[in-house]
Amino acid sequence: MEISEPINTKKLESTKTTIAGFVMLVIAMGIGRFSYTSILPLMQSQAQLSAAQSGYLAGYNNLGYLIAAFSAGFITWGNRRSVHLRIQLVLCILTTGFMGITTSYVWWVIFRFLAGISSGFIFVLSSSFVLDALLSSHRVKWLGIFYGGVGAGITLTGFLTPILSHFTWRGTWIGLSIISIALLVPVLSFIKEDQQKPSAKADDSLRSSAANSSFLAGFL
Repeated sequence: MEISEPINTKKLESTKTTIAGFVMLVIAMGIGRFSYTSILPLMQSQAQLSAAQSGYLAGYNNLGYLIAAFSAGFITWGNRRSVHLRIQLVLCILTTGFMGITTSYVWWVIFRFLAGISSGFIFVLSSSFVLDALLSSHRVKWLGIFYGGVGAGITLTGFLTPILSHFTWRGTWIGLSIISIALLVPVLSFIKEDQQKPSAKADDSLRSSAANSSFLAGFL
């Protein structure tokens, strides 16, 4: 009983961390980053957004994501990863909602650029948390479930946009930000720093996996 209890605890914690990571990818990637694709036709027809302007907005979002994804590996997060992750999640949700508040193209560019930065950092930071937890509980095969959050988020946004479009393009952006809050609050406490240091072998595997995640993140 003394041996199985820590093992069961690690499995429970890794399950909770994976669920939280999954939800965070839904928010950061499916809503914060790729919702623009679904809302774009509404903005073009209702907010008179031109094709050139549409392209620049997408480009600035991708630029922000690329900068964050490649720079994340050079930042020393220490034992404050959870704090930084929470900050980026708040930024991602706010910049999504703010898109529906203003009609200024300059602000749209700023918000999409910041949304790209926050989604890039969230991808890398949530990956490191989930990798830590899954390596610790010997459940690395669960990584596919975690990364499935990207596809789940895009699918969710695709189905929600036609419903929220009844409130115009403004209501769609704001509605998605509210939904993001509703998704995030129940799992936010699942992400916390692990006080136990992984073994040398697990630590090497983690560094390798995290480095690959940071590199591949730039191409998502």
